[in-house]
Amino acid sequence: MAQPVGPEGGEGPPDAGAAAGSQDALSLEEILRLYNQPINEEQAWAVCYQCCGSLRAADAGRRQPRRRVRSAAQIRLWRDGAVTLAPATGDPGKVEYSHCTETEVIESLGIIIYKALDYGLKENEERELSPPLEQLIDRMANTVETDGSNDEGYEAADEGLEEDDDEKRKVSAIRSYRDVMKLCAAHLPTEAEAPNHYQAVCRALFAETMELHTFLTKIKSAKETLKKIQEMEKSDESNTDLEELKNADWARFWVQVMRDLRNGVKLKKVQERQYNPLPIEYQLTPYEMLMDDIRSRRYTLRKVM
Repeated sequence: MAQPVGPEGGEGPPDAGAAAGSQDALSLEEILRLYNQPINEEQAWAVCYQCCGSLRAADAGRRQPRRRVRSAAQIRLWRDGAVTLAPATGDPGKVEYSHCTETEVIESLGIIIYKALDYGLKENEERELSPPLEQLIDRMANTVETDGSNDEGYEAADEGLEEDDDEKRKVSAIRSYRDVMKLCAAHLPTEAEAPNHYQAVCRALFAETMELHTFLTKIKSAKETLKKIQEMEKSDESNTDLEELKNADWARFWVQVMRDLRNGVKLKKVQERQYNPLPIEYQLTPYEMLMDDIRSRRYTLRKVM
């Protein structure tokens, strides 16, 4: 599993040694630092859903005590699209996690997801979220627990009332991981597709992050080679346009290319650029989509003049 990345610095990709080709998991912190920009909204929905799913499964088996989410380094995205919560790095003597309630875990997770959506913004800047996601984050980060006993027995009580709950399309208050998952599922046109869709989103995020790391590593190698050539030729020019492009620039270009490959390049009128509640297809990565288009001959060759 990946370790939390160190402080940013230098021209190489952040924590280049950790993001090896054989790695099976990346922390959310590693992903944020590599892209040097926040996650998008669909990724936030997916991380919330997948993480609450794994927390609910662990809670049902009581395999480990509950613990707050202290940082994005604890949230691990796996190659297959699963999302788990790792122990916080710090003082191993602390045992405060055993007394943490379910709503407290949800509250801490909501705060971390909100920070991931605001990553890289200045203190006086605030990201404008879509109303459904803003409502989800607000409910997660402002959970109110009226009775401690409700938290322990809530899952068991829920099972008997599951049919009644399913009739209520909206969750009035978040009291469990299941409530968060239900709100995330309601975000989709078909709620039954939530497990597959959100797993695909997280799988794509992992795959594209690994591809970006490989790309940045090659850019770094190309810069070093170019610098050696310049030194050999004793060029008077100390910098080139390629050298002046930093990792943040390359990461931004990468995100734009991946988004265009997934969405398709289409010019829109200003009045058409409104919030679209329908999720983007994530079953294939942009590379896989491009290869599928080539195999299916979904392209038009232009005549060379």
